[in-house]
Amino acid sequence: MRAYCDTSLLADLLLDAAGSRDARAVLSHWRARGAVVTSRLTGVELGRLVMREGRASRGARLNMGALPLQFVALDEQVLLQATVLPVQFLKSLDAIHLASALITRCDVVLTRDRQMARACEELGIGVG
Repeated sequence: MRAYCDTSLLADLLLDAAGSRDARAVLSHWRARGAVVTSRLTGVELGRLVMREGRASRGARLNMGALPLQFVALDEQVLLQATVLPVQFLKSLDAIHLASALITRCDVVLTRDRQMARACEELGIGVG
C-alpha cells in the first residue's frame, strides 16, 4: 500500500502543536502499511508557510529528511500530468501534488485540505 502525503498534513507537524500528535500517528499508521511519499514541492510550501506565519526567526522548521517519506521529483512527467487533470476547480500546486500521487500509484492521499479531498474523490482516489 502506498500513501501520498500533501503539505496540509505536514504543516500540522510544524505549526500546530495539538495537530502534531495526530499527524505523526497518521504518518506512522500509513508507514507501517507501506510507503508514504510526497513531492519535493512540499519542502518549498512548508518553507513559505513558516515565512508567512512569521516563525522563521523563531527557528520553526521541519527536518524533511528525518520524516519517513519518499520524495517524488518535480519532473516533466509530473508537470504534464498536472496540466491535464480533469478537475476544474483544482489549483496549480494541488494539481502537482495530485499528479505526483497518481504517477507514483498511491492508493490514498493524506490531506487536511477539503478541496484536495474533493478532487481525490472526483478521481476515485482514497482520502486519509
